[in-house]
Amino acid sequence: MSQFPLIIPDISQGKPITFTLVSTFESMALQTRSKASKKHLFTYKYSTLFLRQYRIINNFYSSMLGRATHFDLVHWGDIKQIKAISGSDITLDDISDLTALTGRAGNKVLIWNGVEGEYGIGVGGTNSLIDTGKSWGTNRWAGYILMDFLGNEFVIASNTATTLTVTGSPIPGFYEIYQYQTRTITTITGSVITVDSAPMSYKNYLLLFILYDVFFATDDLPLEPSGEHCLNWGPDYGPYYQGDIQFIQNGP
Repeated sequence: MSQFPLIIPDISQGKPITFTLVSTFESMALQTRSKASKKHLFTYKYSTLFLRQYRIINNFYSSMLGRATHFDLVHWGDIKQIKAISGSDITLDDISDLTALTGRAGNKVLIWNGVEGEYGIGVGGTNSLIDTGKSWGTNRWAGYILMDFLGNEFVIASNTATTLTVTGSPIPGFYEIYQYQTRTITTITGSVITVDSAPMSYKNYLLLFILYDVFFATDDLPLEPSGEHCLNWGPDYGPYYQGDIQFIQNGP
């Protein structure tokens, strides 16, 4: 299953929804396509999207089959602090809404390192991206994620001072490096969740978020130019975009 691009919204909201009699027929049609009931409506609120960010979201939206294609969504509004990691065991400050039940919302999580990262302009090619302006330590970014100009993601296998090695062909241009991992919960004991494989090493700024199985709530992408422009020449040059994107939870 694909994942909505990790372009963090200004606000991430979730609320329970119930289909009324007015929407019964639409509800039945959607459930026929998705084969599951709907339990939450999620809203991503963006106030200032750079042109590149808008392009990435637009490309993702264009690849979806309207209100039928499922994908994972991070609920950034439900933040859980990681207190410790030992092997596959993760100690949290809050385990609300988490579950070990297979197929239930709350049994898939994303571990996010929002502190360490890198960005620049590179030359992409087969299995590599080169930025001659860098002087990285050897394998500094091994295990991190490379997002290329169009939003494609690649796991970094290794790096030299100027070259990232990946599997695939990154698009030349602006890129970002960040770190996250997705895991499935197998058991919960007290404040400790056990996941299907050991995550990254513990750091005191790691956070955990729930992944929800969703699809787009509408058939159009409700992002519009804000009237303001980014005048800095580069990948973000052009109009800013704003708007709210809504998603309907697919699973129970």
